[in-house]
Amino acid sequence: MTNRSTVRGFPQDHLIYLYAGDILFGRGYREVRTLLGSCVSIVLWHPKAKFCGVCHFAVPESPNGLHGTLNARYGNHCIELFSRFAKERGTELRHYQARIYGGGNMLAHHQPLRTLAKPPARIERGSVGEQNAGAAFAMLMQHKVNIIEADVGEQCYRKVYIDTRSGKVKSVCCYVG
Repeated sequence: MTNRSTVRGFPQDHLIYLYAGDILFGRGYREVRTLLGSCVSIVLWHPKAKFCGVCHFAVPESPNGLHGTLNARYGNHCIELFSRFAKERGTELRHYQARIYGGGNMLAHHQPLRTLAKPPARIERGSVGEQNAGAAFAMLMQHKVNIIEADVGEQCYRKVYIDTRSGKVKSVCCYVG
């Protein structure tokens, strides 16, 4: 079960701004934009079926696990919603390509996490951004989703532009301070 603030379909306009707690999944032409600090966006793309999914989560995991209403503010709920949306459309999550963005270190007293080329071995402590990025890697790997790009960490916020027709993504890191 989801609520209106959690799931956004593809509205009529071609430009969608995705905010923390938003998720969308579908097919067709839309440009999606989001601004990320410590939050993380996962972009899914099915190269054959041309389905695109995008989420913007603020916290890695809900304190209630997967119980209750699913809320895309939590990374574990986003993955569950993506899995359901893919299944509803006759596809499997493991056949999608994934990109991960965000997880910036927005607090100056934390050492920045360098852009990751592979998932971190383990992230338990550290900034919220590090925890979000680590959770995104772990959840996608658990569902056997191929991660083809990651632009995470560093002391910056990111402007992310997604073309849902082609699955192409542009990420611009804007440094803080």
